[in-house]
Amino acid sequence: MGDTRTIAVDAEMRVGKEWRACRITARVRKAMAALVLGVVIGVVQMASPALGERLGFLTLNPATYSSPSGQYRLEVNPSTLYGQGDGTCRVTRAGVEVWSKTLPVTLWQAAIADDGTVAGYGYSHGAEGAVREGRARDDRPGTFHVVILDPQGKFRLNQVTPREESRFEDGLPDPKAAGMWVDPTTDRFVVRIVDADVNRNSESW
Repeated sequence: MGDTRTIAVDAEMRVGKEWRACRITARVRKAMAALVLGVVIGVVQMASPALGERLGFLTLNPATYSSPSGQYRLEVNPSTLYGQGDGTCRVTRAGVEVWSKTLPVTLWQAAIADDGTVAGYGYSHGAEGAVREGRARDDRPGTFHVVILDPQGKFRLNQVTPREESRFEDGLPDPKAAGMWVDPTTDRFVVRIVDADVNRNSESW
């Protein structure tokens, strides 16, 4: 345990007209090269009609992500067409498997650093907020997860936020992500959160 330390990260989420502060505590490797000493959750206006209107269930395809150097690759395979429930992640280095496991939540978007650290986000009930058996089985929209995995595939962070039904007709449950990125120069992992108020035309970070 000598190569780890505990950090506390301050983050903010805008709910309505107010910012709600939260503190995230996680254990990180001292030698972590490119990722992740901070999680910043921002608010962004609705960017896509697909996020704002239920024109049919949003689907999630298998995806592969490469580290900046190309040495590491992350493969994400959803267990359902709509990205609900668990998902399998597999990390390789120079073509050799490092680890493979099933996570309790499928990563809808992810990134992998040059030291093998993985970061991403996902929805327990898919972006639409419905379990596999439909809303009759569970009428709650599930949870939103911000995830960091260490180079061995162990959870360094699994921040879970309960989702709530949108206040707007045909809106997806909140929170919902509009994307993410990793900034190696500042060791920061940024998840963009869509503003719950679809009438507000502003973007905050």
